[in-house]
Amino acid sequence: MSLSKPSDKGQKVEEILREYFRASGYFVVRGARYVHGNADVTDVDLWLYQRASLFNRQRLNVDAKSRRVPQAMERVLWAKGLQVCLQLDASVVATMDSREAVKQFAELQRVILLDGHFLSRLKTKYASNNERFSDEEFHALIRSSKSDRLGVQWLDRLILAKSRVLSDLDFNGCNSLLADVRYFADQVRAVPHRQEVALRSLYFTISLFLVALDFTMLDFAFEDKQAQLKRLVDGLRFGTAGASGAAKIFALASNLVGAYADTKAPQREFAQMLKEQARELPVEIIAEFALKSSRALFDLARSFENFAYQRQFQPAQSLSPEHRAVLGAALDFFGMDRKAFFDVQTNSSQNSSPIAQISV
Repeated sequence: MSLSKPSDKGQKVEEILREYFRASGYFVVRGARYVHGNADVTDVDLWLYQRASLFNRQRLNVDAKSRRVPQAMERVLWAKGLQVCLQLDASVVATMDSREAVKQFAELQRVILLDGHFLSRLKTKYASNNERFSDEEFHALIRSSKSDRLGVQWLDRLILAKSRVLSDLDFNGCNSLLADVRYFADQVRAVPHRQEVALRSLYFTISLFLVALDFTMLDFAFEDKQAQLKRLVDGLRFGTAGASGAAKIFALASNLVGAYADTKAPQREFAQMLKEQARELPVEIIAEFALKSSRALFDLARSFENFAYQRQFQPAQSLSPEHRAVLGAALDFFGMDRKAFFDVQTNSSQNSSPIAQISV
């Protein structure tokens, strides 16, 4: 099977820029969808994230165009507007236009401009990089054909997971991404003939979760360790609203049950059931891991993203102790057997296709 490579200049420029920003130390997501309510607003060409310091994170959006008539000033306005909508720290426009007027306009709007001269140098340096899959190849690897229903389901889930970095970098987003991690951990064992693809998807969702966790923990980075642990436990158990917010939701749900019951007993029982289910979640496993590894979360996220995209596949059992510890904490939280998971061997037929047949 031959995997689809970037087919137009715009896609190729996005891949080149992704490699440039990755080499510059950023965590990069390409093609994240900005969704408001149930409506797709737009795609973000590149979303950049960097742990600048212990108490500072940087998030940027990149608009990349490689048209002969790039309408660069319009792209500057578009990128700046998107930055404001997403409450990001900065925006970047990459364009083949090298006019001085465009540079001056970008500077006036406080938008970083990468002009045609700069892009030409990047193309020379990064265009021949064949160590990683492009997004097009990665998507084709997951969805092998139009009739591949499981692949469609997996890809849809990954696309939705990517969108969370734009607007859900909080405990709600962390918990949603944890659900994605669990889903693909289950798929690794449930679909043995597609084990490699499931593991790559698992690695990618882990990387997104670690980024969301790293950003979320910034809110209480100044607190002492015990207070941080409590914030983590409450957030992972009850979401962004915390214990008090969850109590209100439980009360509302109980009142709805009570409205259709003849007595107050079902209402009280339902409220108690919700509280007990929340308390039973072993979130301390993730919270303690996050607190212990807080300084390493960003680097771990970058490496898991690379495991997902690099052509040379990394089976779970071949990962370093640090990366196996991340997987182990997640498996313990999900109640999955560590040994059974790590002992799973990649199916031999998967080794021969589709990756081994890609021409580079």
